[in-house]
Amino acid sequence: MAIWPYKSRTMPEKLNEEAATLLQRREAGILPKIDILGTAFVVDWRLRELREYGAPWNIIDLRELECNETGAAYLLFYDREEKVGYHTDETIYSPDNIVLLEIPHEIKLDPYALALEHDMDVLQFLSAHPIDPRLKANLHSVRKNQYSQTAGEEMESNNINGNSIEASKPERRRGR
Repeated sequence: MAIWPYKSRTMPEKLNEEAATLLQRREAGILPKIDILGTAFVVDWRLRELREYGAPWNIIDLRELECNETGAAYLLFYDREEKVGYHTDETIYSPDNIVLLEIPHEIKLDPYALALEHDMDVLQFLSAHPIDPRLKANLHSVRKNQYSQTAGEEMESNNINGNSIEASKPERRRGR
C-alpha cells in the first residue's frame, strides 16, 4: 500500500494505489518520460521541452511544434536515425528516415505540472486526468511521393494562376 503524505487529506477513493505512487514520484520532482520510437525523453512542461533521457542536450521544444487539426496533440517531424526533431523549412523532399509523430496533449504529458501551473486542486485534477506512466508518441509515416507530388502540383498551379505560394499556405497552428 502506498504511503499518503498528506496529514490533512485522505487518499481520494478515485486515486488507486498506482496513481498514488505516481503522484508521490511526481511530487518528489521525478519528471514523466515519453517513449519516442524506442528512445526515452523526459517531459519538462515548465520549460515546454522534451529532453532525451541519455543525452539531455538533445531537446525538442514543444513551443515550436504545431497542433493537429483537433488541437489534441502536437505534430513533430522526427529523424529516426539522429533522434532529433526535423525542421522541414517548407521543403518538398522528405528523406525516408523522417516520420511524422503525434505527441500527446499537455494534459496527458504532465497533468501534475499543468494543474500547478493553473492553480488547480491537484488531487481533483488528477482524478479526472491521471498520470500516464506509459506515454508514447504515435507514428505516422511520411510518404515521399505523396508530399512531393502534392507540393509540386500546388506550386505549379499557383505559378500558372499567378498566386504566390505564401498566399496559399494555410494558417500555422502553434502549440500552447
